[in-house]
Amino acid sequence: MLKITLLTFCLLIPGGSLWLSQYRTLALGVPIFGLIWVTLICCSRWIIEPTGFSSLLIGLLSLHLLTWFLGVFISFSNKSLTPSWMDFSSLLLPLMVSITIGVSCHFYKANWFGFAFYHIPSISMLPTLVPGDIILVDTWAYKNAKTDLKDIVLFQQKLQPKIYIKRVTAIEMQEYQWLDKNKYWQKVMIAENHSFVVGDNPEYSNDSRNFGAINNEQVFAKAEFIIISVGAEWQLREVRSFKAL
Repeated sequence: MLKITLLTFCLLIPGGSLWLSQYRTLALGVPIFGLIWVTLICCSRWIIEPTGFSSLLIGLLSLHLLTWFLGVFISFSNKSLTPSWMDFSSLLLPLMVSITIGVSCHFYKANWFGFAFYHIPSISMLPTLVPGDIILVDTWAYKNAKTDLKDIVLFQQKLQPKIYIKRVTAIEMQEYQWLDKNKYWQKVMIAENHSFVVGDNPEYSNDSRNFGAINNEQVFAKAEFIIISVGAEWQLREVRSFKAL
């Protein structure tokens, strides 16, 4: 009964069942193998596609379950292994290794792996993006490239913590015109290394029509696809999940 309890608890710890089976080097390697898998998916830039992100999650889950079943098999095959309650404390090391790797990857994913998550808070991008959408953004998209027409970009104004998400409607050296609230036509020429950005729901969007074209250096990510969408009372909008932008 104790062995079953410990092995069940190990479902929460990558490599935990291998650790209890005395395969401790292999157990500590499980989160490392997971990190390698994440790195391969991200460096190939497959991560910015819905299929790539799904493969990343499926790969990590498969690694965890396969190694857990392997540890369970070894534990029940080796009758000499008799775990004690002290083994709970011994699981602290693999737990801390997994937590350290997981937390580090989460907080530094934008720099290390080139992606991040963003929650849509407003209606300025309706109907493309609605409040409750959680999207994956490519933080490496503009390292060696400039913004392009129709890109959905994330940026910040100088000295402001607020993050904006808008669509690029004009790029450098292009002319852009629009009808303002007073029904007058306005026209601007976009300067070099600048982009004119407007929300898809322009009536309710604070954008370049108010604060002018933005410097491309202010842009830090490009929106790629919706991971999941949650409405009022945590209602899941299945039709919007894994929808490319």
